[in-house]
Amino acid sequence: MDRSIAARLAAWLFVSVLSVTSQLAGAEDSANLYRLPYADGTKIHVNRDFEDHDPPGKFDIVGRGNGPYKIVAAAAGHVRYLQDSRDKQQNPQRFWRNTNACNNNYLWIEHADGEWTKYSHMRQWSSSGQAGLRVGDEVSEGQYLGDEGKVGCAWPEHLHFEVVRPDANTDVSPTSGDLAGVRLVPRFFNDGAELKLEDGKAYTVNPEPECKNNSDCSSSQYCNKGIDTKKNRCVAKRADNETCEVAGGADQCMSGKCRFGRCYTPQSVAMGGTCYNDDACAEGKCSDVDGAKGACVCKSDNDCSSSKYCDKGLDAKVNECRPKLAAGESCGKAGSVGNDHKCLSGTCSGFPKYKCK
Repeated sequence: MDRSIAARLAAWLFVSVLSVTSQLAGAEDSANLYRLPYADGTKIHVNRDFEDHDPPGKFDIVGRGNGPYKIVAAAAGHVRYLQDSRDKQQNPQRFWRNTNACNNNYLWIEHADGEWTKYSHMRQWSSSGQAGLRVGDEVSEGQYLGDEGKVGCAWPEHLHFEVVRPDANTDVSPTSGDLAGVRLVPRFFNDGAELKLEDGKAYTVNPEPECKNNSDCSSSQYCNKGIDTKKNRCVAKRADNETCEVAGGADQCMSGKCRFGRCYTPQSVAMGGTCYNDDACAEGKCSDVDGAKGACVCKSDNDCSSSKYCDKGLDAKVNECRPKLAAGESCGKAGSVGNDHKCLSGTCSGFPKYKCK
């Protein structure tokens, strides 16, 4: 390389580094105090912090242990942008992807104080599908937003997190999701205290307190006891249909009921809803054997109340208890038989009109 070109390149690099360093040195802290954007109990590692990210001003955080890792809202706010239809990962080497658009998945939340937080690279459909989010939705602090992923310019799987005070123009890049504005140094809190996230450091998000018995935990938790009592932790009770210990697992469930290894609330599931045992169904029975995933259906009129009949079909999973029909209502079609049980009167006229008497 020509010496003059090399000298100019070295000078440009020096000025660029100096400029970035100067910007970071004067970077503002966020006005808001944010929780770590992972579900409680998750072990995380900071791969790149505010200063070391390329470009600076953002955090790259990865979950450690058994994934997938649940991403949660760092503070209450409302969803301004949501893109999670993509599934492609760009080349991990930045040199090879500079000519390609970083088609990220991303989610932006606007907070009451005017700051916005961004969550990038999450798994396809995990925000709109699993989390059920839509643009305009209000979210609470700690609410599930989706799963950590590697969509777009991401290597390896991680969460890209940043805080921005946007310019007057709040449009984002349709590819990367970038938003123009001032990038703020996020102020985090964890386990009840303010925390400075540092590059290369590992943390546990709001670690569960130690316990000996359920009485040591809050009403929404149970004591996850093991042989080594020093490792006992209070953990969140489980929702209906989540797994529980086959023996003695009732205290792990929010409902206080566990059967065949699944939490459930008695008589809570409507027709067609998911069940793992008959007792969970408000009407009818579970379509599969106890312990296997089924749907609440009826198999005969005896599975329904006296004012309803079992609308049986060839597929037992769509059988449903329906209100019995009043006089004059249609109770069958041409060629159908056995329709009397559908009528309050107990009699269907049959061919040709098929009306309840």
